[in-house]
Amino acid sequence: MISKIRDRIFSFSNIILQRKEINNNNQYKYGEFNYNLKSEMYSLRFFKFPDENLNSPLSKNFSEFLKITAVSENMAFLNLTNCENILKKEYDIADNVHLLVQQIDLNSLLNRNYTEINITDTSNGVNFDFYNPYTKEKLNKSLCNEVSTPISIPFKNSSRIKPQIYTNLKIFPALDAYDIKSPSFHSRCYKSTSLESDADVSINYRRNNYYQNTSISCSEGCEYKGLDENIYVICDCHSLVNEDNSNNGILESLFSLPQFNYDIAFCYNETFSDVK
Repeated sequence: MISKIRDRIFSFSNIILQRKEINNNNQYKYGEFNYNLKSEMYSLRFFKFPDENLNSPLSKNFSEFLKITAVSENMAFLNLTNCENILKKEYDIADNVHLLVQQIDLNSLLNRNYTEINITDTSNGVNFDFYNPYTKEKLNKSLCNEVSTPISIPFKNSSRIKPQIYTNLKIFPALDAYDIKSPSFHSRCYKSTSLESDADVSINYRRNNYYQNTSISCSEGCEYKGLDENIYVICDCHSLVNEDNSNNGILESLFSLPQFNYDIAFCYNETFSDVK
């Protein structure tokens, strides 16, 4: 049943794509094209940047517009520059021409990561493809698997995120309040202080007070890179052939470590190596 619903959504999006008139004289040329359709089970968007340098005022304005509208619609925001440059070179498309992008955010109930793994906090699944803006030819995005493609995706259960605590803790290296694998939670070698004072705190203090008992991760082929200014989860993706780029949050605790100092020697060795 879920597969049939997914197939219908993707088929419908292709119908929309083929019916849209594209030529050099209409809104595509100026980057004003931004088609949005939202329903309970999915959000669909087509967009194309102005045919100018991405650092131009018009391009920057359009990028900000895309981000604002994505956040207002609870959609993911994509940074596709690296992949687009590779595809334009491969398909012999001029540098000053930008590709047409199709983005489909599927409700988490349709996300394959949700249905296969059954993690209740799995986010919506983000799917996207590139098209030649003139011929509507679908381009092979797997050519981009060696480059970074950051995707900012809303976290499903946002009430579990504490933005102020996350922001305050960003001053400490190797510490992410929502990453159970952060080195600062597993080694006594990292120095951090209390948020209320300048006093040093122990590894157990960090595990019990800084870690927020929710570990966020990204889907296969993507790596969790923290939260952005909109409290979206940043997933740095390298395998773009995967469907449903997404994130999830697992309730997971860190227990206090024994009060042994045998690993202090390792910290000394690391410090000595840095000094040398």
